Amino acid sequence: MKVQGTRPRRVNLDGKSSTVLTTSAVDLRPGSLAHIENGLYVQSTTKRPDSRIVQCEDGVGGSILDPIKAGDSVEGDRMGGGRLYAALIKAGTVLKAEETLLKATATGELEEATGPFDDVVAVAIEDYTVPATPAFSHGKIRVL
Repeated sequence: MKVQGTRPRRVNLDGKSSTVLTTSAVDLRPGSLAHIENGLYVQSTTKRPDSRIVQCEDGVGGSILDPIKAGDSVEGDRMGGGRLYAALIKAGTVLKAEETLLKATATGELEEATGPFDDVVAVAIEDYTVPATPAFSHGKIRVL
């Protein structure tokens, strides 16, 4: 496995922001996909037009590695086309820049899409093999 430089410390990589702050109904991990149901964030398991990517709680000392507990406030960033993020990627996924297409899993992580491709969420923007170590489980993506 080749790791160049440091891994992302934030989810939002492009500095743009279109967020909604509300309470989480379930435990969420920064970089995972979520959407709002009945006023609360829940995990997204498929591509949805209202999907958001969970931000880390860096404003209160949290990091990209710190899970957000059910009942806590959570900020989700709208996943508009072209946006750049450090998303939570399933362990063992091999990312190839501008080649690896990614889809949502049942846990809100992303994994390689093998078809059908109508559920593709993003494309990798780096060459990286995601290890099982949580500290290195975020891969750089561009939303399609």
